[in-house]
This record gives sequence, C-alpha cells and structure tokens, in this order.
Amino acid sequence: MREIPVHRVDAFTRFPFEGNPAGVVPDATEIPENLYPVIAREMAASETAFVLRPTVDAADIRIRWFTPTTEVPLCGHATVSAFHVLSELGRMGIREPGEHSFRMECRSGILPVTVLRDATGHASVTLSLPVPQLQRVRLAASAIAEILGIAINELDLTLPPEKAGHYVVIPIRTRAALDAVRPVEEGLVRCGRQLDVHGFVLFTRETREPESDVHLRFFAPDAGVFEDPVTGSAHGPLGAYLFAHGLLNGDTPIAYRSEQGDVLGRPGRVAVSVRHERGEVTGISITGVAVTVFSGTLRLP
Repeated sequence: MREIPVHRVDAFTRFPFEGNPAGVVPDATEIPENLYPVIAREMAASETAFVLRPTVDAADIRIRWFTPTTEVPLCGHATVSAFHVLSELGRMGIREPGEHSFRMECRSGILPVTVLRDATGHASVTLSLPVPQLQRVRLAASAIAEILGIAINELDLTLPPEKAGHYVVIPIRTRAALDAVRPVEEGLVRCGRQLDVHGFVLFTRETREPESDVHLRFFAPDAGVFEDPVTGSAHGPLGAYLFAHGLLNGDTPIAYRSEQGDVLGRPGRVAVSVRHERGEVTGISITGVAVTVFSGTLRLP
C-alpha cells in the first residue's frame, strides 16, 4: 500500500477554520490519473489541487483541480493553497524571502503566478486570471428572484445580469438581501446548463468592513459545490464586470478588496487588481494568503 503526502489548507485567510479549505497533493505526477477524483472525494474540500510536472516547455509547473464530483478548468483558492504549501516545503526554489515567479500550466492555459515570501516565511500568492468576455443573458428578474429565493426588489435592477466567462454575475441590492439568498438547487442547475456556465457570482456593493469594496457569494451545484466559501476564480469575472459598468475607476491597475464567506462562518478576503487600457480590461489578478490546517499521508490502494 502506497502513502502520499497531503495537506489541508484554508485560503484567503491567516486563521484556521476561516476562508476556503482546499486539499493539496504536492507530488501527484506518479499517482494514477483515475485516482484523482477518488482522492478529491476523500479530501472532501470544494477543490483539491494536484501538483504535477509540466507537459510543455513554456510552463514551470502544472496543476489540475478536482471537486468531489468533477474536474474544473480553474480554481483560485486551491492554487493559492498549492503555492502556499510549496513555499512551506521550500519547493520550486521558494526558500528565501523575495518574489518568485512561475508559469502555471492548467486547463485554462498558462497563467502567471507570483509568490511573495517575507522574512518570517509567510507567503502571499498572486494569480493572473483569464480576462472573460461579457455577454448579456436573457434572464427575467422574476425568474432570477425565484431561483434565488428572494423578492424581485432585492435584486439590483440598475445593473444587468451578465455571463462572464464560465460564470453568471448577478447584482444584489443590499448585503442583508445577499445574506438572505437561499437558492433552489434544481433551478440553479437548470439555469446553468441552459446558459452553459459553471457557477453563479452574486455580489453587492454594501460590505461588512469599510476597507472592502464588494461582498459576494458563489454557487456551483452542478459542479458538486452548492456554495463555495471564498472563490478566487470568481473575482476575475466580477472585476471585469465592475469595470465594464463603471463601478471601478482610476489609473491602471485598479486595486480593490473583496469579501466572501461570512454568511457561512468562513470569512475570507481577496485583493483584486484590474489592469485596463483605452477602456478595455487587459489583465486581472487576485492575491491571497493561506494557512495549513493539517498535513499527513493518504494511503492509496
């Protein structure tokens, strides 16, 4: 029976039992591929990151992410968790304080990742995300409200729901209304398949903390994650949406702070940077920290 090292990490927080938990398998290259989903189910996190050798010369590292039910093309919090673990282990040359840059191969392409390690050994991870295309969707306000379990007047009707990459962005008027959302799972699944999206980003500009700019919740029941505590990959599409609708202003890059997870008792905070040129978004990145909750070994059959 073979044993492999595994780690459980809480991302977008420095405090255990907050933020978004992820599984990390730092030595996955020799593990049979058919065991990836089995391991992800056993880890029982919303996503587990499998760190692999790259298959192309243009990349330094490869990562695949699995929910308990399926593989996903991109996961922000499990990426932050994976590089946090690599930093703690001193892998990939991340041993000394300073900035360490990598090219990560994944199903979403080759994405830049930067790890900033300080003198105490703590690391923050910055992940560049694909810039999504925005597309209006034909969703009646009454249908959206019914699926979300809230009244129509709790939607922010001054802004449209839009498809942003693999997600749909839906604006909510107040934080109280966002906290009150109780989606109908079957409705979300049916709507997601109809629009060919993986998840739903719900946000409000009313925040819990004055230094934050937006508060959001994220649902992806068709991917086996009914509600995700802090979803790194959702903050890229949301940043593009906010810029497109004039809710982000300033010289490039525009930096802002986002909140998520509070309603689940797992608060997390994400730093987002949006680069733009001549009125168009040219790049989006997210930055977060993490904390290892436990490390151990998993026995494989």
